[in-house]
Amino acid sequence: NSTPTFVAGPATQASLPSQPAIDSQGVVGAALDQPLVQTISGNGMLSIFGSRLSGVASVQEAQSSNLVNSYLPQSLSSTCVDVGGVESYLLYLSKGQINAVAPLLAPLGQASVEVVSNCGQPNEIRSNAVTMPVAPATPEFFLSEHDAKGPSPVIMVDSQTGVALKTAHPGELITLYLGGLGVLSGSFEPGLVGLHAESLALPIQVSLDGAILPAAAVLYCGATGDAGLY
Repeated sequence: NSTPTFVAGPATQASLPSQPAIDSQGVVGAALDQPLVQTISGNGMLSIFGSRLSGVASVQEAQSSNLVNSYLPQSLSSTCVDVGGVESYLLYLSKGQINAVAPLLAPLGQASVEVVSNCGQPNEIRSNAVTMPVAPATPEFFLSEHDAKGPSPVIMVDSQTGVALKTAHPGELITLYLGGLGVLSGSFEPGLVGLHAESLALPIQVSLDGAILPAAAVLYCGATGDAGLY
């Protein structure tokens, strides 16, 4: 009996990774404020919408086991996000959406955003590049929820009890959560997770019902311990 001979044929298109694709106007601020924030800034959280953004079927969120020296991972399931030529820090990954924290960027100009499958490998595949304007800061409030009725009020937390507030009264201490407030003081770098208290490098002004609050009324504005959240 003769031994059968098997000859490997060329790889089929189905066996190759699919090219990720970013939607037109698919890069926005991760808080999904209305109108959408369509400018990026260093240490700002961004959401990327598209198709085939991840090579795995399941949703993946960055866990403590994914941290690298207390920094968010720059790769999840062999997927990376390139912002201005630098890998960003990943928070959430699915086939249709990626949430990431932008690296340090020049304060003005433009930066391209690309999703990279099999990143760092010889067969890595890059998405279409989306060019985004860059600003020193791209502030947006994080809201408690988005639904068909529209966004609910800005998250306000009683600084003494930690209880979420719908209304604030004179004399109460409240905490507001925002994204996109720009770089922080000192040697801080984006993607860092954990307790740290670096304040904003840029000056900030807070107004309430159109009236600018005195600087002394803003007790702290800076890092929260969650990457990209102020």
